[in-house]
Amino acid sequence: IEMDGRMIGSIGCKPDLGYWLDQRFHGQGIMSEAARAVVAWYFGHHDEDLVSGHFMGNIGSRTILRGLGFTDTHSEDVVPPATGQSVKLQRMKLTREQWLTACPLYIETDRLSLREFGPQDHPAWSRIGGDPTVAPMLMSVTSPWPISRVAGWVDAARYRGKPGFRAAITTHDATLIGAIGLGPARADGSASMMYF
Repeated sequence: IEMDGRMIGSIGCKPDLGYWLDQRFHGQGIMSEAARAVVAWYFGHHDEDLVSGHFMGNIGSRTILRGLGFTDTHSEDVVPPATGQSVKLQRMKLTREQWLTACPLYIETDRLSLREFGPQDHPAWSRIGGDPTVAPMLMSVTSPWPISRVAGWVDAARYRGKPGFRAAITTHDATLIGAIGLGPARADGSASMMYF
């Protein structure tokens, strides 16, 4: 983890999620941001649960892991080489489903936000995607586009931490203006993109 060209921490999955951060940068959300990115990468490449843990009393690490959706599994005694003293390590586990619940898709740019669909979006999708000038440009939409079909379309492409999803495009005042999607990876590694 670098800031202004200087290393301030480290994070990785080999196989457990582990990290450290220079104490001068604690409390700034840096490790939470880095951990979200690494966990997104992990679930984009692996289907297995992710494990991690924290030493008892390390509230900062526990807060980060719980924020990602990790849950406790068991505790064990370990002896870190730095101290040579036995300490309790709280082991934790994260499933893909727990992660997606705790950290849904959200990307913000200077003008727009990309987020997961919700049931509240179905009427707007029906109107926007079912527009007679929009629907003919799409492979899976009719005009008109009944809300009952919208619900199935949304559910079929929920964000699951890897390509094969669609996201809502909104302005910063939360106005829904369109959708964008990334298809599942093909055998050659390429993927399709859709938007309206």
